[in-house]
Amino acid sequence: MMVWHLACHRGSVFAGFAPMSGTFWEPLPTRCPGGPVNLIHYHGNEDPVVPILGRPFKDAHQGSVYAAIDLITQAGDYHIREASLTADMDCGRQEDSAGHVVELCNFRGGHVLKHAHLERAWQIFDKLSGR
Repeated sequence: MMVWHLACHRGSVFAGFAPMSGTFWEPLPTRCPGGPVNLIHYHGNEDPVVPILGRPFKDAHQGSVYAAIDLITQAGDYHIREASLTADMDCGRQEDSAGHVVELCNFRGGHVLKHAHLERAWQIFDKLSGR
């Protein structure tokens, strides 16, 4: 969840962000002043800890990952680029005119960190840095 706030407020300081099964708490920020970012979000489609649509938690509410993606892409002129489906992951990609990438990748499973996802994000960010 901290990664989402960094991406939103300090996006230009980092080459990319790879949040894992987190999102904003509600209320979501009204805008992301950090500008366009590279962000690849990985989320288990059966995550009971941070469900992709959000959930109430004590006196607070975890926000929807879809709403977070919508918010982060408002910082640039992102448009839907492609979708990919592999044996273990379903990803939707958006890009802006400067080549920034935002992806939402769902995988089978729950609230887990998969090192292969971090490696994939690193490779994508590395390739983007050589634009």
